[in-house]
Amino acid sequence: MMEAYSVIAKFYDSANTDFDYSKYFEFIKHYFSGKVVELACGSGAFTDYLVKVCDSVIAVDNCSEMLDKAVQNNFKNRKYIQFVKDDILTFVPPFKANNVIAVCDGFNYITDCDLQKAFDKISGYMKSGGYFIFDISSSYKLKNVIGNNIFYEDRDDLTYLWTNKLNKDFVQMDITVFEKIGDLYKREDESHIQYIHDRQFVEDCLKNAGFSVQTFDGEKFDSLKDESLRLLFICKKL
Repeated sequence: MMEAYSVIAKFYDSANTDFDYSKYFEFIKHYFSGKVVELACGSGAFTDYLVKVCDSVIAVDNCSEMLDKAVQNNFKNRKYIQFVKDDILTFVPPFKANNVIAVCDGFNYITDCDLQKAFDKISGYMKSGGYFIFDISSSYKLKNVIGNNIFYEDRDDLTYLWTNKLNKDFVQMDITVFEKIGDLYKREDESHIQYIHDRQFVEDCLKNAGFSVQTFDGEKFDSLKDESLRLLFICKKL
């Protein structure tokens, strides 16, 4: 079983078509300028938007395959972007960042036990008045939409099966990919664990780290509902 994203990196952009990067960017772009850190940058799909409003971006991810994809996707903007293989819990930039962002579930891969440590570290390398923006899949989504369900897609070039098991505070996700190579199919497997975070707990951790917090529906970009699938946190460093 391969590590998370090492197998699906080359298919990620074509499979993640339900995430509206453009709408997300329009909602948050006025918060951003100067030197920006993008955590859990993945395939670099959002990095391409950040360079439109920022002086420079350090894009960080702990998956080599995803970083390779991010470099390919941002080749034309390479002089404005530094790509770094590192983890949310250990990365520190060589400067005080104006803003920090993590798009599409990066903090669902951090346990409740490590969440405060992550926010404290980020707060420590940010300038006062800067914004830290990130989103997570909501507790409702992971428990009622993702957990204990099976998803699949059958395409000409690949077929994948996504099997989920809901546990008390996390969802185990096992993904099997069959990639067509000539007349044959190559099978590869990888596993993810996404942790379920209570909204109030996240907000309390952020406030403890020195942020003021506003929380929005991260898909409709308006006020939260009980059945919001994504929570978007806009946090100002005090």
